[in-house]
Amino acid sequence: MKKGLKLTLPLLVGGFLCWYAYQQFSEEQFSEIKKTFLSANYFYIALAVVLGFLSDLSRALRWELLLRPIGYRTSLLHRAMAVFIGYLVNVTIPRSGEVSRALLVSNYDGVPFEKSFGTIISERVIDLLLLLLFTSAAFVLQFDVISHFLLSKIPFQKLLLLLVIGGISFFLFLFLVYTSKQKIFVKLKGFANGIKEGVLSVLKIRHRVLFLGHTLFIWAMYFCMFYLPFFALPETANISLPNVLTAFVVGSFAMSFTNAGFGSYPFFIAEVLFLFGVSTPIGTAFGWIVWTSQFAMTLLMGGLSFALLPLLKRSKCN
Repeated sequence: MKKGLKLTLPLLVGGFLCWYAYQQFSEEQFSEIKKTFLSANYFYIALAVVLGFLSDLSRALRWELLLRPIGYRTSLLHRAMAVFIGYLVNVTIPRSGEVSRALLVSNYDGVPFEKSFGTIISERVIDLLLLLLFTSAAFVLQFDVISHFLLSKIPFQKLLLLLVIGGISFFLFLFLVYTSKQKIFVKLKGFANGIKEGVLSVLKIRHRVLFLGHTLFIWAMYFCMFYLPFFALPETANISLPNVLTAFVVGSFAMSFTNAGFGSYPFFIAEVLFLFGVSTPIGTAFGWIVWTSQFAMTLLMGGLSFALLPLLKRSKCN
């Protein structure tokens, strides 16, 4: 039941947000959304998809810089396919893509799961810091707009309570792992040490400038692949850069709200663009265009990787 809820609950939330958004629209507004899809300049959308592909490839290259200090060399092709598959798996169960990435390099390149998973956690910590940097910049530029939007959409007190409870539970769990002599906690301690080694690999990086370059490139591509589609619609082409940055931050958080942002991404993008004078139907259409184009790339590359990886292993064995 727990596994089933993890799979279905985010999808149900995304489906509810879709229903909630569209039950407000009249037939004329639905026609406006359809017209927006048909009239969009898909050159900018295609260019954004290419930038998304380049960011994934850069992530695969950056991953090697974390694996090498702990003594493992892996195939670029395997790492790239693992990244593509990870994003595709995230569509089914949120955050399961990180586990699949670690499993793939473990099976194909012999990297212990806990160590490769530790490097991925290290990646995510760094990505979170970059997201917080973007968020801070957006807050500085538009504090009133963002604070009002967040407080109107997120029950802050409940969120704070959940964070406190989660933090206490996490530290209590770590205390049991590192102090208890029970067999299960001894095994968990060994697993945790492997993850710790992977996480701390970021401190052992020799090519730190290269690592920083990849990190900045990945996030520059993230921002550009969100910014370019604004030029695909006349209603969004003239939105200012600070407003785009605010929408980018909101959309980044919305991606983790449901499975790969299904339902939640277009909903929150439409809500924040409405603050900048874009009608809800146009904002909704824009959100779906951005989300669908990137999902199509994820589906294509992830699907190809799923199909080709076993063939590569079989040819290697032969």
